[in-house]
Amino acid sequence: MTLSLKYIPPLILLLTLANPSFSQKLNLKFYTKDSTENLFLKKLKLPQKKYSSQKSIHKNIYKHLDKLKHFGFFSPKIDSIKKTDNTYVVHLSLGNKINNAILSYSNHNSKEQTIKIPIQKLDSLLQSISSKTSSKGFPFSEISLKDISIKEKTLFATINTKLSKQRKIDKTIIKGYKNFPKTYLKHLLKINRNTIFNKKKLQKISSHMKYIDFSKEVKKPEVLFSNDSTILFLYLKRNKLSNFNGIINFSSKENSNKIVFNGLLNLNLKNTFNIGEELSLLWRANGEAQQDFNISTKFPYIFNTPLKLNTDFNIYRQDSSYINTKFSTKLNYSLTPKNTFFLTYQSENSNKTSLLTTTEPTATFNNTFIGFGFTHKSGQKKPLSQHTFHLEGNFAYGFRKKTVDKEKQFKIHLETSLFLPLNLKSGIYIKNNTSYLHSKNYLQNEVYRIGGLNSIRGFKEQHFFSPKYSYFNLEYRHLTSASSFLYSISDIGFIQNIDLSTQKALTLGLGYLFKINSSNLNIGYTLSNESLSVFKLKNSAIFINFSNFF
Repeated sequence: MTLSLKYIPPLILLLTLANPSFSQKLNLKFYTKDSTENLFLKKLKLPQKKYSSQKSIHKNIYKHLDKLKHFGFFSPKIDSIKKTDNTYVVHLSLGNKINNAILSYSNHNSKEQTIKIPIQKLDSLLQSISSKTSSKGFPFSEISLKDISIKEKTLFATINTKLSKQRKIDKTIIKGYKNFPKTYLKHLLKINRNTIFNKKKLQKISSHMKYIDFSKEVKKPEVLFSNDSTILFLYLKRNKLSNFNGIINFSSKENSNKIVFNGLLNLNLKNTFNIGEELSLLWRANGEAQQDFNISTKFPYIFNTPLKLNTDFNIYRQDSSYINTKFSTKLNYSLTPKNTFFLTYQSENSNKTSLLTTTEPTATFNNTFIGFGFTHKSGQKKPLSQHTFHLEGNFAYGFRKKTVDKEKQFKIHLETSLFLPLNLKSGIYIKNNTSYLHSKNYLQNEVYRIGGLNSIRGFKEQHFFSPKYSYFNLEYRHLTSASSFLYSISDIGFIQNIDLSTQKALTLGLGYLFKINSSNLNIGYTLSNESLSVFKLKNSAIFINFSNFF
């Protein structure tokens, strides 16, 4: 049985009623002879909008009648169409209403099964079958009903699925950034020659691109279909992330001909070789008091595996008291683009270089720690923040060995940040960093060193020596242009000293970060104190950080 709607003859009448030269707005209304059916039409709430031409009237009659199928009226009939002034009135006979549908289909074992559903769910069921078929790589399949019959207000039919050729991504062409690392295609975007094509896959590719900082998607992915191939096009742009900033001062050592260096050199190379790698070099010195040299690397998807390797080598000298040498490595495995699990290894050696007695306990030692951790990042990069939410936790267990004894220790580190948007141009940024070293006793040359621009601002770099600390950074940020923003500074730290006494640190201030061509300039003014007492101007500081990206 074939169901058809008897639309055509009355629509011929419509053509004779309309004058094609009119320019007034037209109305369209539907009525039936049956009062119950009229109530039903009112419940449908067909759009009572204005139409500009007879052609649009004709189009919308078909459109509205087609909606009746969803409610079980498969054979409505147009009795007449009348025009009064600028209103077209369509008189209908809705016909018999179908309440249910009993459908036959074959499951994955080719066994015939039936399902009974309300007629209102017929469209959504067919759409669901079509979506599932498409998700399995058959985007051009046809889903239809055959062997249709109607009996006692029930529609009987067989679901017919005509599968198209299964589509797999045969080739990926990258436009705009031809040297995009192939390992990211395989391990992050999950694209290879056996990847089944579907619409959801395209959406995932576009979503996962937001987690790659050295590249930007400039256009949504597109697909070219031919009889024997499926080609994926990605439209990408390479971001400049490598940067350099630094300043070096030279001065003569008092009562000596030696030259003393102080200042900062910071070089970050990102994706220089188009494999997503990172290389960072940091040298920092404040005369003879402290010198710090650090080199770190990050290599993603080593040996074309899902693993990422981070290494870090650090040399720290505290005046003439001691020198620390530390090596650490982290092996990462991404569970999802947002979540990463990692294993850590750290080894540190400290040599006491002075026999003089110091106010804080120091000694020659070496330690080793093995640990694990987890990182979560969510939310895409925006001008006011790198991520909406970031969480990292790490636990490490090991021991410290001095000349005469060996002591078990463990470390806990937790870092989290959250950005709360208030509107399109402003938001609140909150960050917490907490670390704890557990030991029976502490040495000054083994504990954490915090303070400075990347921790508690307003204090000298690595000003505090602490086995246990927690500090908060709170900022209100307001965009002044597309990539520049003004921000407040509110830092508070809770710090345990080596002698187990505690102290607090507080910093208030104002800063401004703005972009000039390919450079960032970050300037700020801070007031700080270590006792949460009255602020004094002598504890104020101005910081200027200029970074050039290339």
